[in-house]
Amino acid sequence: MTSSIKPPRATRRWSQPPALIWRSKAALIETAPDTFHAVEIKSGETIASDFFSGLDYWRAKLPRQTITPWLVHGGTSCQQREKATVLPWNGLSPLIENIV
Repeated sequence: MTSSIKPPRATRRWSQPPALIWRSKAALIETAPDTFHAVEIKSGETIASDFFSGLDYWRAKLPRQTITPWLVHGGTSCQQREKATVLPWNGLSPLIENIV
């Protein structure tokens, strides 16, 4: 899969770059103090319940933190699910705009 991602309209000036922590295919990104985005990446087109395991891991590890969960998959659908906002691999603009 290849995709070109357009940069966000506005560029944030960072006093510090966001912290990024990887666990398997799930990343935890701290964009500000106590502001986290968890991103799970799966290649499958059909969304399965086990796709959310990395997001569940971060929720369990940081129960008192506010975490915005994102699931990126190989399909074409964009959905709002109970466990995460689901985005297709070639439609990452909402994720990028929230992190940058």
